[in-house]
This record gives sequence, structure tokens and C-alpha cells, in this order.
Amino acid sequence: MRQLVPTVNVWRGPGKTTVLPRAEKSLDAVSFIDMEGQKRTWAEALEKTWTDGVIVLHRGRVVYEKYTGALDNI
Repeated sequence: MRQLVPTVNVWRGPGKTTVLPRAEKSLDAVSFIDMEGQKRTWAEALEKTWTDGVIVLHRGRVVYEKYTGALDNI
């Protein structure tokens, strides 16, 4: 990715990490119209864009988390 767009490492700070509460929901079937005007599901969009990892937070809770591709073993 760094070859395509500028990136930066973000320091998390000196404190301990915090485990976020979870309120997981499956978003895979959620559908929308993409930028090409095609109706897609969330799962289709992740596959089409070669997404290796995504986490969705809502009000401080993890509602969706998925790792594939290069992050599959995490």
C-alpha cells in the first residue's frame, strides 16, 4: 500500500491496550449501491476490493471484525 499512497505509523501511546466491548452483528448481507452503480453486499464489496482486514466500531463497541488475505492468520 505504501507504494500507492502515503502512509504513516501511528503510535498508540505509552499506556496499556484496552479490550473493547463487543456487540457483534453479521454485516455480510447488508446491501448498498457501490460507486459503479451496482448493488452489492458488504461481503461482496470486501472481496471485490481485496480487503485484508476491517473492523467496524459503533459507540465504542466492536460490531464487526473480519480478516482475510494477508491477515488471515491473525
